[in-house]
Amino acid sequence: MPRNIWVLTLASFFTDVSTDMLVHLIPFFLANVLGVRTVTIGLIEGLAETTASLVKLVSGWLSDRLGRYKGLTVAGYLLSTLAKPFFAVAGSWTTILTVRFAERIGKGVRTAPRDVLIANSIDETQRGLAFGLHRAGDTAGAALGLLIAMLVIWLSQGNQIDLARGSFQTIVWLSILPAVAAVLLLAFGVHEKRTRTPEAAASTPTKPPLSRTFKRYLIVLILFTLGNSSDAFLMLRAQTTGLTVLQVMGLLVLFNLVYASVSGPPRTLSESMRSIAPSAASSGQARAASSRSPPSSC
Repeated sequence: MPRNIWVLTLASFFTDVSTDMLVHLIPFFLANVLGVRTVTIGLIEGLAETTASLVKLVSGWLSDRLGRYKGLTVAGYLLSTLAKPFFAVAGSWTTILTVRFAERIGKGVRTAPRDVLIANSIDETQRGLAFGLHRAGDTAGAALGLLIAMLVIWLSQGNQIDLARGSFQTIVWLSILPAVAAVLLLAFGVHEKRTRTPEAAASTPTKPPLSRTFKRYLIVLILFTLGNSSDAFLMLRAQTTGLTVLQVMGLLVLFNLVYASVSGPPRTLSESMRSIAPSAASSGQARAASSRSPPSSC
């Protein structure tokens, strides 16, 4: 794996340590500390994730337009990092919404150009493995962040059912350290190779043509996304069944460990299938050609 792949993976690892030790506690903070209703929590999560999705589209187009990807990637990580301290002083759900909105804008800004950096840093025959490594590092960071949050909660409030304000604020301040480390890694560790001339980048169409296959993929993706319930609802439901905050966090750790462990092999398999497909296509074309050839004289 080239250096860029390792740096981007490590940056995502640190970012997810920071984000997941904090973001999964926000529903508990809203419900247990601020007394916010579930419908409002769902509104906050829905607006936050929708914002990230829409900004990804704009950021991807803009990065192609500029022909540069590192700057937007670093800017996105930096924006999310700058937003996090405000969670510690939030005293209302509207403040949480505002901070969550800003943090998710950072997520949207960085995702598309970061993925392009990964793709441009590796030969196309190994892209599946590179993205699998990145996803595994990303999710492993999430698991570690949850473990750190569990340790802080256990030391500060024990195995209480509800989350305490002091525990949440301590975790917010701790989350800033790995987030800053990720920004520094990206700023000084990633080397961007220009793959397009400024003239070619400037000619990027405002409405890029989408193939029929890609449109079908988007439809399937939208359907799966609509059926994917927010983790916030599942976590609050688990708490109403009698699980403590520590126990719910433990379930999330298990989920992320399984996710991280199986992220690499399927992407490696995708490259193997990709190499098999051209061979199969070639043999199919050969058989078709032979069937169309005139019969032999014998």
